[in-house]
Amino acid sequence: MKNRIQIDGVWYVKEEIKDEKPSYIIHLNSNNVSSFQGFNFESDLYAWEAIRYLHADGKPFDHIDIKFTDKRVKPFREEIWDHTNWMRAILDNELISLEELRKSVCSRGETEFIAFLKYLRYQKWI
Repeated sequence: MKNRIQIDGVWYVKEEIKDEKPSYIIHLNSNNVSSFQGFNFESDLYAWEAIRYLHADGKPFDHIDIKFTDKRVKPFREEIWDHTNWMRAILDNELISLEELRKSVCSRGETEFIAFLKYLRYQKWI
C-alpha cells in the first residue's frame, strides 16, 4: 500500500482533505453594507459609545444607537439604547424619561450621560 508510512513501529495512512467551497455566495454592496461614525465617553463607572450609521451617499440615518456599559458590576453589563426620542426627552428634562434613565445609572451617571447627550446635540447628532 503506497498511501501509508511506518514511524517507530506505528503505521499512518494518508488522508485526503477536500477543500470545500461554501454552498452559498454572499453579495456585499453599498445597499447592504453601511459605514458609521462614533463618539465615546467613559468614566470609571460607565461608558457610552454613540454610533451613527450612514447611507451609501454619506448622509446619516435619523437615529443613533448608544452602547451603554455599566462598569460598577463584574462582568460589565452592556445594553444598546436606540431610542433617539428618549434621549431628546432626557435633554428636555421629561420626568418619565429621566426616571427610566435612573433605573440604569446613579446620580453621577445621570449627570455624565446628560453631558454626553449635550455634546451629541452640539455635534448635531440629536
